[in-house]
Amino acid sequence: MSSEKTNTFTEIYIKGQTYKDVLSRRDVWEELARIYKGSLKASTTVSGDVATLTLEIQYKNHKLVLKETDTKPLKVEVFFNLTMKYEFNIYLRDWTDKISSFFGMKSTKTGEIEFDTKYGIQSKES
Repeated sequence: MSSEKTNTFTEIYIKGQTYKDVLSRRDVWEELARIYKGSLKASTTVSGDVATLTLEIQYKNHKLVLKETDTKPLKVEVFFNLTMKYEFNIYLRDWTDKISSFFGMKSTKTGEIEFDTKYGIQSKES
C-alpha cells in the first residue's frame, strides 16, 4: 500500500448546479503560486458553504488573476497597464445574464454566434 498523499476532487450535483470542492485542489494552486511567484488567497462565505481560491500573478506590467469557486468555473482576468482608459470583461454566460438583460444591461457582440452565445463582453461602451 502506497503512503503517497491522494488528492481527491469532490463534485456534487445540486438542483441543476455542480458543486466542486475547490479547497481539495489547494495544493495545486499553492504550487502555481510558488512557481509563478504569485499570491494565493483562499476564502469562504460567511456561512462557510462556498469556498473561493484566488491567485494573483504579476507578469511584466500586467496582473493575471485566476479565480475559482465551488459553484463557478475557473475565471481568468488580465489587467493591462495601458495609457488609454478602456476596460472590458469577458465572462462565461449563466442564468444571471437573463435577469441583467431584463434590467437593461447590454453586452458587446463579436458577430461569432458560437462565442456570443457562450460568452459575454462588458465594457464601458456596452
